[in-house]
Amino acid sequence: MQKEIEMKWLHDICRIVWFLMVAGLAAFIFWATDKIVGSHAFSGGLTLILLFAAYGAGAPGVPWRKSWLAMRHGRFRFLKSVERIFCLSVFAFIVFGTFFTFFVFSAIECQLPDRFEEVALYRPMISSRVLGRDGRVIGEFFLEKRIIVGWEEIPAHVRAAFVAAEDKRFYLHHGIDLIGITRAAYTNVKARKILQGGSTITQQVAKLLIVGREKSFMRKIREAILARKIEKTLPKNRILTIYLNHVYLGHGAYGVKAAAEVYFGKDLKDLTLAEAALIAGALKAPTASAPLNDFGRARERQLYVLREMVDSGVASAVEAEAARRESIVLISERDDFNWSVAPYFVEYVRKYIYRKYGRENLFGRGLEIRTTLDLSSQLAAEEAVRRGLEELSTRLGFSGPIGNVPEAERDKFLAFPRMHPVLANVELMPQQITLGQSYRALVLRRGGADISLGIGRETYKLDRQDVERVRRWETRKNSRLEIGDLISARVEEQTIGFGKRKRVTSVARLVETPTVQSALVALEAKTGEVRALVGGYDFHLSQFDRATQAFRQAGSSIKPFVYTAAVEHGKTEADIVLDAPVSVQTASGIWAPHNYKGEFEGAVTLRTALAKSLNTVSVRLALAIGVPEIINYMRKMGLERSVIPRHISISLGTPDVSPLEMTASFASFPVGGRRVRPVFITRVSDSGGRVLEETKSGIG
Repeated sequence: MQKEIEMKWLHDICRIVWFLMVAGLAAFIFWATDKIVGSHAFSGGLTLILLFAAYGAGAPGVPWRKSWLAMRHGRFRFLKSVERIFCLSVFAFIVFGTFFTFFVFSAIECQLPDRFEEVALYRPMISSRVLGRDGRVIGEFFLEKRIIVGWEEIPAHVRAAFVAAEDKRFYLHHGIDLIGITRAAYTNVKARKILQGGSTITQQVAKLLIVGREKSFMRKIREAILARKIEKTLPKNRILTIYLNHVYLGHGAYGVKAAAEVYFGKDLKDLTLAEAALIAGALKAPTASAPLNDFGRARERQLYVLREMVDSGVASAVEAEAARRESIVLISERDDFNWSVAPYFVEYVRKYIYRKYGRENLFGRGLEIRTTLDLSSQLAAEEAVRRGLEELSTRLGFSGPIGNVPEAERDKFLAFPRMHPVLANVELMPQQITLGQSYRALVLRRGGADISLGIGRETYKLDRQDVERVRRWETRKNSRLEIGDLISARVEEQTIGFGKRKRVTSVARLVETPTVQSALVALEAKTGEVRALVGGYDFHLSQFDRATQAFRQAGSSIKPFVYTAAVEHGKTEADIVLDAPVSVQTASGIWAPHNYKGEFEGAVTLRTALAKSLNTVSVRLALAIGVPEIINYMRKMGLERSVIPRHISISLGTPDVSPLEMTASFASFPVGGRRVRPVFITRVSDSGGRVLEETKSGIG
């Protein structure tokens, strides 16, 4: 009897100890799993499983409750119970698994940052932008094209598209989505290939900004731990904003704003639902699924994103259907923006910023570079240079076809208008034919006095005067322009007929690619600001800037500097000077210049001599003043980089000067003789708005 009482008392103690131990383990497991996973539901569920397993197992050595599978031949031989063995196994697995996971988690967590300066003080590489005087963007410099935007600047449907595409439960989980991981694992196992990933947006932020792209199991663990810590540090909106500004979306575009410009040439706020879904679809494989690489695959991803948005309730079925039917217009794949508007001007700015602020600031610190360029003046200047050179080349005669298209490939060639000149590895695909733009035209038919050309899917007749030029070339070269040949042509509108029969028709005109070059500089004299700069016929064909890098003999344009020196030395415009033969003894012999027509005016006023550009008068003035003094005035007025020989011949224009320096030097005359320095940049500021450099005027 005494023995039974002692055994009962021992069993009661075992029950109490077991209960306290289970309660302590349950509390630890709930706390540890909640810290690791961040899900109360998961932690509570795992704790309940532990309690049920403990209840099924009972206190060790004590028949807490009878198992229906217990062996009948031994009351206390409970370890032979299959049910109890299973419960003990589950209990032990949960306890030891949690302890192991928690200690691994703690060991890795100690090696990771606590304050997340890398995320909270997020400073990615940002594109530097060049702005014209009216604030319009004329150029960009970047290694990663990224334009940072705030939460309010990202439209709601753009945010919703990315969340639906990557992490539908973004606002429900705490950094790790166990339901998403389970769903992705089931889908991948069922399909026997990787279709879905289990990483959340927060995990991707951790990977992009801190963990790196190393492919290893340890990296995934660190990524998951960091995701939990990021969720505790930053709000959801901030995490999503960082993600949408950092994620790579193909074709050098980092972030949604850059992608909107790269693919559609739009501002982010103007994106439609269809366009937002198309960009979001590129997340899975930014290179393979990019719209400009494989539009069919990008379209499939777009439809997937729209379905996910409808399933998530962030878009209605009607909105999704409208987005499916919407036509998508993509801009040119490789049309470098810096080459489209004022390319020589933008390149000059790039070199200056690179020299002064360095590569890192230029390509990654988001500088805002405000310039003096006037876009309308620039476009007019480029058109003037191009048209003048083309007309000159056309007057010199037709130079022959630029290529030939085999008959089997002609339909494909005419699928869209193809611009000329041809650019290496670049194909621009305009949707419409632009008047005045040069295209590669395919000869379709020849009959009588007519030649029909195909530009894209349109057919135009070659202008009659150009047909005559072709015939003269055929006669001169003993050759013939054949069907299938390619020539360079532009489309122009011509008025035909008179009165009621008057009508406007479109014809094709020959465009000859010039073999000569030209340059133009337009500068505002009172400020020195460069309004337009053209360095050649086409930046794609030649990046050599003839406006700033080319030095050519000045010729008679140098004479105003000689006359300026003369006036400074006491001459007046009414002074009489002699236009007569003159000879000068030089190291190479007698130099005897004469006027252009070989005639002499005799006694003339200084004003008349300058107006008629009389050579002998300029030489006499140089002899009277002295070559060193004239060179001194040239330098003071702006010809600093020009090569000026110490020879009397400088009076007739032998110095080598650049168009930019010559323009700035001539600007000194209308501003009263003050020095005019060319101004390209008025202000440079960093991404935070801090002004790094500012120029008010180039006068003085």
